Amino acid sequence: MNNYINYYYNLYPEKLFYKPYFFHFDLNDKKYYFIIYDRDVNEIGPLYELNIEMRNRNIPVHEIILNKNNQPVTFINDIPYVLMEIKINENRVITINDIYIFQLYNNNINI
Repeated sequence: MNNYINYYYNLYPEKLFYKPYFFHFDLNDKKYYFIIYDRDVNEIGPLYELNIEMRNRNIPVHEIILNKNNQPVTFINDIPYVLMEIKINENRVITINDIYIFQLYNNNINI
């Protein structure tokens, strides 16, 4: 899998770790997940646009990274994957305040 990440993303992690449904690695003080995309592939366009919109609004979300073909999904052995740069602490517990603030920032997103 490391060779695919090298080829499609021009990233060269030293170690790649596997967990069910995704790989993860650290590189240049950043954390990445290379996850199996288990939704309809036709939905990735709007999801990617939503990801951009949320990041533009400074909402803490992980960033979907495009591959060398400027696509958010990379097929490896006919399995779709998405590379995400982890932008927030994935172990942080989400509170009701977080949901309220999220709703305030997102009440007029049109994608």
